Amino acid sequence: KDARLLSFDAERWVLCKGASFAAGNSVFNVEDVSDAKEKITIHCSKGPMRGKLIDIYASRCPFVFGRAHEADLCIMDRELSRKHGAILFLQSNNGSSRGGVFVLADLEST
Repeated sequence: KDARLLSFDAERWVLCKGASFAAGNSVFNVEDVSDAKEKITIHCSKGPMRGKLIDIYASRCPFVFGRAHEADLCIMDRELSRKHGAILFLQSNNGSSRGGVFVLADLEST
C-alpha cells in the first residue's frame, strides 16, 4: 500500500469538512471529520456508489479505493485503476498520541 502525496499544493489535498474529490465517474464529499474519533465520513454523490456514506478511521489507513476486489473500497467503474487512490492519516507532530489530518493520495496505478 505505497502511496505518494500529490505534489501540487499540499494543503489542497487535505480532506476537511466540505471538501470533495472525483475518482473516475464518482464524486465524493467529506460530510464530517471527527478529531476525537479520528474518523472521516465521506458521501458518494455521483457514480456507482451514489448515496452511500463511508466511515474511514485513522486506524484503517491507508484506505485504498479502486476497482480491485482487495481494495478497502471496491468501486466498479472502468474509469478507475485497480488501486486508484488512498486516504491517508498523517499523525500530528505535536507530541500527542492523537490528532492529525486525513489526506488524499494518488497511487499512480494505471
